[in-house]
Amino acid sequence: TIMNVRAVRAGLLLVVVCCQAPHLARAAATPTPFGFVDADCVHGTGADTVRITETGGWHFTVSAKGQWTALPRCKNPNAWREVGVAAGWSAYAAYNVSTTFDSLTGAVDVPEAPAASSGHVFLLAGLQTAAFVPAGRATPIPSVPPYLGMLQVVLSWGGGGHSHTSQASLQYPGDSGGYWSLKAWFITAQQGAIHSEEVALKPGDHIMFNISRAPDAALWLLHAGTTTATTTLVVDDKHLALMPQAYCALATADVPDCAGLPRSAASFTDLSLKSENTVKIPQWRVVNAPSGRRLCDEQLTADGARTLHLDIGRPRKAET
Repeated sequence: TIMNVRAVRAGLLLVVVCCQAPHLARAAATPTPFGFVDADCVHGTGADTVRITETGGWHFTVSAKGQWTALPRCKNPNAWREVGVAAGWSAYAAYNVSTTFDSLTGAVDVPEAPAASSGHVFLLAGLQTAAFVPAGRATPIPSVPPYLGMLQVVLSWGGGGHSHTSQASLQYPGDSGGYWSLKAWFITAQQGAIHSEEVALKPGDHIMFNISRAPDAALWLLHAGTTTATTTLVVDDKHLALMPQAYCALATADVPDCAGLPRSAASFTDLSLKSENTVKIPQWRVVNAPSGRRLCDEQLTADGARTLHLDIGRPRKAET
C-alpha cells in the first residue's frame, strides 16, 4: 500500500502539483512551492535517488539503476527571487521540535480547480532544516544557517497568461493537459529544486503522503498518491540529518485575484509527526496573510492536532 514504506530506503519531499498551460519556452524564472527561481535551477527526474554534491560547486546528482549522473549547476545558485505579482506563502501552520522530525504523514483531498487559469497555487506539507517562511517580496533568503533544505507534499495549480513559465510540471494544465498533478519535491536555497514525475489527479481524489527518514539519518523517502497511482523521490543528503521544522501552507505566485484560487475548501487530515520514534501531538501555530496580502478571505485554521482546514472565502472588495 502507499503508506507501507519499509521496503523503500528514503523519503522527504512530496508535492501535489496542478496544472500547466500549453508548453511555452522556458523563461528566466520558474515558479515553485518556495517562490520563483532561475529556470536552469529546477529539474524533473524519474531517477531512483537524488543527492547534493559539493565537489566542484553545489549541484544535484541522480541515480538510475545504479548509475550516477550530475545535473547542470545553477548559473546563479542563490537565484531565488520574486517576479510579477507577489510570490510566497499566504497562510501557513508551523510546528517545531528541538531535535528533529523523523516522519510526517497525512492526507489531502484535491479541491475544485480555480475559475481562472492564471498564476500558480500550491498546497504543501513538509519538513525543513530551518525556520524560514517565504512570505512575500520583502523576504530574503537566510544566510544563516548556511543550508536551507525543504521536503514537501504539494498540491498546486498554475496557469498561463504570464511571462513566467515553469517546466511542464508546475503550471496549469498538467504536463499533458488540464488537470491537477502530484509530485514530490526537494528544494534547497543553494542549488534550486528537483521534483519527481507527476501523477495526474482530478477534484475529489484522496491523496495519502509519507515523508519519512530511513535508518540512515541522511536518507529520506517522499511518497504520495492515490490507491491507483503514486509518485516517489528518494533524497540522500547529509545536510538533512536534522529537520526540526514542520509546515503546512498555501502558497501563490503571480495569482492576480480571487479567481486564481481553488473554488472549494481543502483540508490536510490524519496528520501525524514522529520525532525520535515518538509520536508528537503538535500545537500548530497558524499565521494567515504573513505578508499582509490576501486575494480572497482565505483562512487556515487548526482543528486539533491532526487536521488543518483551508477556507477560501469570497472575493475581497477593492479598497477605496
